[in-house]
Amino acid sequence: MPLSFSRRSGAFAAAVALGIGAALTPTGPAGAAPTVSLLCESGAAILSCDVTYANAQQPVSVRWWVDNTYRPAWDDLTSVAQRCAVGRAYAVRVVVADATGETEAIRRISCRQITP
Repeated sequence: MPLSFSRRSGAFAAAVALGIGAALTPTGPAGAAPTVSLLCESGAAILSCDVTYANAQQPVSVRWWVDNTYRPAWDDLTSVAQRCAVGRAYAVRVVVADATGETEAIRRISCRQITP
């Protein structure tokens, strides 16, 4: 169940990025697709993620998946959060697309009870 959303484009100021190294896979022409950075954190049984992107031409679309389940309510959001089951690992995937192509980033993160 989603908790909060925002359309901000910056990453968490003091975010603790878990799952080092997002998988970046351009699917358009070489070097033409947007570049993407995905930061996720977990604490207090909440999973939250921010995506930032560069080199994108408007209009830009942002789509989200959690454990291979598409989240249409999160379309075009750059920050998302949901409750999570403590101890469970989640795979968060975001795809940023523009007229030149699309790029995805994936993070695997474990739900934690403690505050990061």
